[in-house]
Amino acid sequence: MFTVYNNYAGANCPGLALLRSQCGGTRTEQHRWIWQPVTFATTSAIAPQAMVNAAADLWNAIQMPSKVNFSSDTSGHWDVNVLDARIMPGYAGATVVYSQEFCNPGCLNRILECNGTCIRPGSIYVVQTALDVIEIDNYAMAWGSDRNTVTTTVVRHELGHVIGVGEAAAPSKICSEAQALLNVSPDLVLGCGITAPTACDRTGINTVYSVGPGSCPTNIQSNCSGNC
Repeated sequence: MFTVYNNYAGANCPGLALLRSQCGGTRTEQHRWIWQPVTFATTSAIAPQAMVNAAADLWNAIQMPSKVNFSSDTSGHWDVNVLDARIMPGYAGATVVYSQEFCNPGCLNRILECNGTCIRPGSIYVVQTALDVIEIDNYAMAWGSDRNTVTTTVVRHELGHVIGVGEAAAPSKICSEAQALLNVSPDLVLGCGITAPTACDRTGINTVYSVGPGSCPTNIQSNCSGNC
């Protein structure tokens, strides 16, 4: 006995990512960046700078029009840190959001000096992306792959969450549902060969951001002032 599934009909793209902020966040909401480019660094032993740079370049290239670009210039500040941590069984990576509202409350409803944006609930402060080497090795073994290949895919997937995009569903876990790197099923992404952001991921970015945030220099740490 086996089940025959019909191919998935229509688009299956990611959309909003409703998350709860760290620092004691009390509600689930969509978080968005209020500046760009978003700067990143890595302290991970399994995701070197070159790997993260390449992943960021893919997300920059897929955006048309550009919404939230990445930069590896952390001379003034970093917005995203990629690190190694134990997460939980089944999770090779996880992106953790720290919002302005709960982690930098003194700037809530004040003006970001570098681009004049009002800091509102849901504005991102910083993000951490954790990689779990134990689970990455488990996926590599299951799919006859290797740690570097799986880590590369996980880093690319998680950077989409860093932008603020959620995940596409996988009700039947068939390859016709795997239209985006940001699919909820790692088995589907790895098993169906989705290794880079797709046009469907771009649709997810455009769902979260009607327009991109204003630019801020990467070589400064912007402050807030006034009220809005």
